[in-house]
Amino acid sequence: MTISLFYNYIFYITLRGMNWLSNNIIIKPLLWLMRLLPIPEKRVKLVEKWHLIPRNNPDKNGDSRWAYRWMLWSLTWAIILLLTPLRINFELNLIAILVVACLTSIIFNETILWRKDKYKTHFKKFNKQQIPKSMIYVTAIFHIVPFICLGLLIKQNN
Repeated sequence: MTISLFYNYIFYITLRGMNWLSNNIIIKPLLWLMRLLPIPEKRVKLVEKWHLIPRNNPDKNGDSRWAYRWMLWSLTWAIILLLTPLRINFELNLIAILVVACLTSIIFNETILWRKDKYKTHFKKFNKQQIPKSMIYVTAIFHIVPFICLGLLIKQNN
């Protein structure tokens, strides 16, 4: 598996997870509440049509931008975790590490995901496949890393 395919798989699972959370924590309770209130059924159907995200089209409603931002955030912190030992060895400034990590994350994400909408071509393939459990675990770990990094930096600076 290439780095591009691997990273796009993480992006796909992230987007599917965010869409699932959006549907089940925000939209469905909102629809349930709307059905309890004296709101016309036509309006409820309209909200359902425009805001419920189908499983076979995870890129609906521009949620890919939010997932992209989450990928930027996670990769930046993963890079910070990798560069932090260099701070001790070469006495690098923490702000320099942050700038390098942010720029590297932006360039990597733009190249691997966003340029020429590469993620959309991968999504077509991923929609036809079963998502491996191992990739779900890798994605969860990838998005837990920022919180581990933040904790380590706070502990290190105290």
